[in-house]
Amino acid sequence: GDHRDLHRLIRRQRQMCIRDRLIQQSASTIKAPQEEITQPEPEEIQEETTTETVDQPIEPSLPSELKKDKVILISVDEDCKDELMDILTNDNFKSLTLPKTDDLKIDLGKIHLNSHSEYKLIAVSVEKNLDLFFESIKNSVAANVFTFDCSRPDTWEFTNYLIHSITDKFNLPFIISVMNFDEQDSLNLEVIRYKLNLNTDIPLITCNETDRSSVGNLVTTITELSRQSGMNL
Repeated sequence: GDHRDLHRLIRRQRQMCIRDRLIQQSASTIKAPQEEITQPEPEEIQEETTTETVDQPIEPSLPSELKKDKVILISVDEDCKDELMDILTNDNFKSLTLPKTDDLKIDLGKIHLNSHSEYKLIAVSVEKNLDLFFESIKNSVAANVFTFDCSRPDTWEFTNYLIHSITDKFNLPFIISVMNFDEQDSLNLEVIRYKLNLNTDIPLITCNETDRSSVGNLVTTITELSRQSGMNL
């Protein structure tokens, strides 16, 4: 109990420092303008690897239409990201390091739709510049899921910045997953939409581990969004 609370406090303090550094050093953040990266089509992540470092690039090279089968999970709050990763993968994922993307740390798991269809779920940290990662993977992304804890107002501003920095630059379909919404008596989704500067067509989904229907709603919304972007599972 006390140890876990102390661990969460340390992580949150570190996230605040990361936020300040990313905002102040705009030239090196995800919002900074950068020349288009030209590189060969990478190969698929080797999920069976037993090492902590993945040497293969992360984008498949297919002779036919590229299949959009990846969902990216991202948050300014590591605890919030980890919680949703646990929920969507039934706590079945592993951590890897991608050396070809500035040693970016990711969590890799799967969202199972049925016995023969699934998404690869990739959770990324905001500690490093994400440009190279999104450049290398953007053609196979079915959807981005930005998740945040609405009970933590200190993360709202940075969440707003993160969402629009990535979506404005890479033009990827995205969903907002709102955690701990059931704990808020005076908050509604329209307020959240306004605070995050979201258009009315952007899906805003509440998600609660104890409410399986909300998890199903999130997965259904991911599926619908990916179909709109041309995925054919």
